[in-house]
Amino acid sequence: MSYFKEHHIKSIKLEGDKLIIEYNSQQKETKDINSQELEKIKSYSQKIGKSELSLSDLEQSNQPTSPEKSNKALYIGLAVVGILLIGIIAYFFLFRKKNNSR
Repeated sequence: MSYFKEHHIKSIKLEGDKLIIEYNSQQKETKDINSQELEKIKSYSQKIGKSELSLSDLEQSNQPTSPEKSNKALYIGLAVVGILLIGIIAYFFLFRKKNNSR
C-alpha cells in the first residue's frame, strides 16, 4: 500500500510478467517486474487470486473486518467492573453483619 501512495498509483494490473500501472493522473505505464517491490506486488496479487490491485481495495482489506476484536476490550472492561461491584457489595454486607453483631 505504501508503494501505491509513494508513487501516486491508482491501480496495478498483472499481465504475464509485466505490470500495467495506472497513476492517479490517469496516465498508464507498462513495467517489467525488475525490482523487489514490483515482485512483491506480483506475489501478493497471485496469492489473493486477483490480477488487478487498486489502492482503494488495499485500504479496505487493511481495515479490521471482525467487530469481535474491537469489542473484546469492552467485554473485558465490563467483566472487571462487574467483579469489582460484586466485591464491594459483598464487603459492605460482611461489614454490616459485623456491626450488627456487636
